[in-house]
Amino acid sequence: MKKIIILVGLLLLSFSIFTSLNASASNFTGNSHEKSLTYLVENNILLPDKDGKYYPYRAVTRGEFASYLSKILQLPTSSESTFTDVYSTHPFAKDILSAAEVGIITGYPDGKFKPNEIITRQHMAVMISRVLDYLAIPTSTGNLTFTDSKDIVKEYITAVSVGAKLGIIKGSSEGNNVYFYPQKSTTIAQAATFIYRLVEVAKDNGYAGLPDFLSFEVKEIVNKELVNSKPYKSFEEAQKGITKTNQVIERNGNIIKMPSGLVITNGYTVVYSLPKEENRYVSTSATTDTEMEYLGTEVEEDYSGKKIFWAKVQYADRIGYVKLDKVTLKPYVLLTNRSYYSVTNGELKHTIFYNSTNREASYIIGKAPSSLLAGKKYYSWNGYTFYNENNSAISGEYFNYYQFLPARSKTNYTAVEIDSYIMSELTRLENLYKQSPKSYPNYKDATLNSKLVGLGEVLKLTEAKYQVNALMILALAQNESTYGLSSHALTNNNLFGLYVTDTNPLNKKFTSVEANITELMEKFWNLNYIPPTAGYANGAIFGNKSIGFNVRYASDPYWGAKAAGQYYKIDKFLGFKDAGAYKIGMTTTSGVNVRKDASLNFSAAFTYKLSNMPVIIVNPNINGFVEVLSDSPTYQTLFIHKDLVRDINTIQ
Repeated sequence: MKKIIILVGLLLLSFSIFTSLNASASNFTGNSHEKSLTYLVENNILLPDKDGKYYPYRAVTRGEFASYLSKILQLPTSSESTFTDVYSTHPFAKDILSAAEVGIITGYPDGKFKPNEIITRQHMAVMISRVLDYLAIPTSTGNLTFTDSKDIVKEYITAVSVGAKLGIIKGSSEGNNVYFYPQKSTTIAQAATFIYRLVEVAKDNGYAGLPDFLSFEVKEIVNKELVNSKPYKSFEEAQKGITKTNQVIERNGNIIKMPSGLVITNGYTVVYSLPKEENRYVSTSATTDTEMEYLGTEVEEDYSGKKIFWAKVQYADRIGYVKLDKVTLKPYVLLTNRSYYSVTNGELKHTIFYNSTNREASYIIGKAPSSLLAGKKYYSWNGYTFYNENNSAISGEYFNYYQFLPARSKTNYTAVEIDSYIMSELTRLENLYKQSPKSYPNYKDATLNSKLVGLGEVLKLTEAKYQVNALMILALAQNESTYGLSSHALTNNNLFGLYVTDTNPLNKKFTSVEANITELMEKFWNLNYIPPTAGYANGAIFGNKSIGFNVRYASDPYWGAKAAGQYYKIDKFLGFKDAGAYKIGMTTTSGVNVRKDASLNFSAAFTYKLSNMPVIIVNPNINGFVEVLSDSPTYQTLFIHKDLVRDINTIQ
């Protein structure tokens, strides 16, 4: 179980000077031990004085600390008088006797416990160690690294080591040193965090008999900081505590509800259609550092009664749900960086920000829409509608031609032209190696080693046999195999990462590159992705996470855009013979019948179950129908009623 981060700011044993030693019954704001103190107060372990005041910065006594432990463990009452100086009138007498009954405290050789004396840190460590024994929690020791470890009484070294190994004791940082101060006192606030960490360890080890944490906090965003924390026991209570539009809810230090912002994946993440275990299905998936738009937080209670928290997200044009423990929520006002689009030399550049490593990488998709200006940053969830840094939408839709071109198209280039491009590109890579061998080690002898060399004829034959655009295949190979130079390509003749997934990096070896391409056609594209009735049919284009192969083919949300960028790069080098060669349309609704002739009297060859399916328009109007190239290899062209197809604005 992941450890809960308890302290924000100061460490447990750090020291501060405060002008006031008291705090109100429900407000420890400004105290770095606020969460721990509130936990003790909410569970009636830390009690106020007659005026309702707490004194978090006062040194805690031996009797008080024994009382905290007894109450938190809910120890049975003991009537046996163990110590000569603990009278029945003492405010903590019952708790002290209960702790003594189970061996958590033992007192001094003279029979006294000295309940009113200030407890030292090493004595506190001993009591904590005995609680761990009482709860039968496995413990171990390690080398103490405190600068003042030599000051710990020999008999107490093991107890301190056990607490430090479990993270209950952390010490106080001063310069480059960390001190334990074994014989000094501890404030009530610091003692509260000792208790909190002890409970945390117990819960992590399966002990369920302790009070629940105040896991939910409402905080306010002020000057790009989260302030004014108020804890709650449940998400429902925390939601009621939200009174301002700039407030968020945190759970164990992580934001789980916010006004607006990004949902960023922490690793491979499944996006579901519904936040329900019993009737959901996988909509798509996302790789690490994927950005999604936050639409809200929902809670599901599973069959065992455990609450599961979900973030509702927009992912491209789809609405879906991801588990909150798989993602990080970041309000827009707290963002320091994010992915964006910009215009460079008339081309649209996409810069991806990787939150986990705080780095950027960019690629060119194609020509930029005329509405986007150089020197500005733009954002988009789907790659064809944009908004600026002021969150104002840019009017219109701008579909990248190569990203939304259906696979049943054909390239206008010959095998010789394709090979000329391949050799030119590999020569460029080789030159990069010669200029900087350390930066580009994989590009050495690219013109000799790459699995793309001489592939033009194979690609054109594949295009003719399987009715799939040859340059779409080459673009994908370049994108997936680093121009035929990846280890999968060189070792296994695998240009497309076939059977290599986020969860199962299978190294399947192919006898040849041709066999690998045949596998792509017969076992993937022409089996599961292009046919309209196929299992993964979402449109026969590279696409994005709502339309096309990208929905199910790759967890990378920009896989389709990157592949399209490779096609653009090839076409640009060879003279733009493919740009705009086809007119692309898109269906306007789900359940569109694609008919064998331009009449409602003819039966449907197939039906597009989903809306927004891209089609190549051959003739825009035949008797009220649009003639389109067929996604099914059984037919050459088919017909859709003109009211069910719209033209799209392609940038080429």
